[in-house]
This record gives sequence, C-alpha cells and structure tokens, in this order.
Amino acid sequence: MSALKARGIPYVVSGMTGLFDTLEVQASVGIFRFMIQEIEPTDLRQLWHQAGLGLTGEDLNRGIVLLSATRTFEPGKRFSVYNLQRTYLVFLETVGLREERIPADRGEVVYYNLGKLSRVITDYEAIRNADRYDTGIEDERRLFYVAMTRSEKYLFCSWAPDPDNQLYRKPSLFWEELTRKEQFLTRDPGPAEGKRLQPEPRRPLVNVDLSFSDLKYFFECPYQFKLRFLYGFNPLLHEALGYEQRFGRKPDLIEVHNLDHGGSVRELVDQQMSTETLAAVKDAGQKLRANELGRLVQWCQNCAGCDLCGICRVRSANKL
Repeated sequence: MSALKARGIPYVVSGMTGLFDTLEVQASVGIFRFMIQEIEPTDLRQLWHQAGLGLTGEDLNRGIVLLSATRTFEPGKRFSVYNLQRTYLVFLETVGLREERIPADRGEVVYYNLGKLSRVITDYEAIRNADRYDTGIEDERRLFYVAMTRSEKYLFCSWAPDPDNQLYRKPSLFWEELTRKEQFLTRDPGPAEGKRLQPEPRRPLVNVDLSFSDLKYFFECPYQFKLRFLYGFNPLLHEALGYEQRFGRKPDLIEVHNLDHGGSVRELVDQQMSTETLAAVKDAGQKLRANELGRLVQWCQNCAGCDLCGICRVRSANKL
C-alpha cells in the first residue's frame, strides 16, 4: 500500500486485512483513543490532517469540542446515548465530512473504508461475553489450516521480518512447522512446462443479492442505499435488530405490507403489483450498474428518519 500511496494511486482494501493501515481509518480510531484519554487534541488533529480529507482546523475543533463534552460517561445512562457507532457517526457529522469534499477524487475509496470500519464497530458492539473469544495456539492452528485449504491450485506462504516490530522479528511457529514438511518447497521450482491456457474470468458478471428490505432504502433515497450497502455504513444497534432477528426468517414484500394491519398474512400478488414491482427492481438495477445513486434534491421526511443523513447533508432546522 505504501507504493500505491507514493504514486497517488487510489486503492480499495478488500477484507479487513490492511484496513487499519489506511490513514482515514487510523484517524477514525483516534476518535476512540481520544475518548479514553490515550491521545491529546493535538494528536487527534494531526491524525485527521494526515488523512487529507479536506477538513479544516475549524471543522476538527467542532469535533473535538463534541468529544470532550461526552468524554465523561455518566453512570446509569442508557446504552443508546453512549455507544461507539453513535460516537463515530456523530463525529463525522459534526466535522462536516462529505464524500465530495475529499480531494483528489478519493471520496468513494475513503467512504468505502470508513463504511467498513462502521461494520467492525457494529460487530464489536454486538458481541456479548467477549472473553469467550480469547483463543490459544490450537485455535490459531485450526484457523491457519482452514486458511490453507482455501487454496485451489498453489499455496504460497511468506513472512517479512520487521526489526522495529517485536511481533514480526521472528517467523511464525506455523511457518517453522510448514518448512519441516517434505511436501513444502522452500525454493521456486521454476515455470511449469506446457502450453499456457488463455485466462478467462471466472464470473464475467457479479450478481448482487438484494432483498426487498434492502431495496426499500433505494426507493427512499439512492444515496442512503449507497452509504448502507455499497460503502457499508451501519445504522445504530437498536435499528439493526429488525424483522429477521425477531422472527427468524426474511420478510417478503407481502408480509411487510401486512404488518401494518396487525400481523403477517400471506396473499397472492396480483398481476399489476407484480408488473410494477418488476419494473421498479429493473430500474434500480440499471441505476446501480451506472452508479446513479444521487442524493435527494431537498430535505424531506426520508432524510429526517435516516440515521446516516449527517454524513450526507446538513440537517434541516425544521423538524418534520
């Protein structure tokens, strides 16, 4: 990643590996380091300035004032008042972070990484009895075995010693165990003989699986859909416990519709409704492929009910 940064090449971190090496995520982690008084305001400002997200000193001052005011947790306060996801989203709103403010056309990449951090925060908050996830060497060995068996043809293992890092000065115990096996080659055997096949993509078109519950957000506001499902920003924990978590199955369109009438009653879908729904879903698919996921023209009731509107636009002074 350092080589890409040096050449100004945008990149996206796939999976969680390397996510915390990105400057924007390091700056975001600084929010919580500041909350537990691990770093000072000057350190937090430096982290956000290094991230280069287009925020001014005045923007960061507003955020630091907000964090300072909520730094002391009051005993007995509700969890909905103090939680990590709320702190994270409210800070981003307070400093006025917007995708279009981020320079060098990095907005989508930065928001993608920040959205992934939002998922990490939600996963962490949802864990109960976290001590049971502490693992030993045998648990790590089993995970390593699972990772190895995911390879389809060849498996390359490597390690890069780092004299400045105590953890990476010596190779892993698993590395030593592997290299003692006769099936494990420690030298490059060279290119295999034979005619090379013409490379072909495994899947020329990647399908995106969406439920009607997901598309509900698209129909309300395409940009909210983008924040939630393409970037990965998660709602606050209380909203995440929805229909599926309560009833143990995914809702369908007719069930959701009938919940407004006091229960779930399955009905046959008439032809007109089916035709209109199919047309709406097809139009949504075309806009997704074309990345036509713009904001609503003006503040409305949908904005007022959106947990993510703070990282989309300035909240309206008129309460709806």
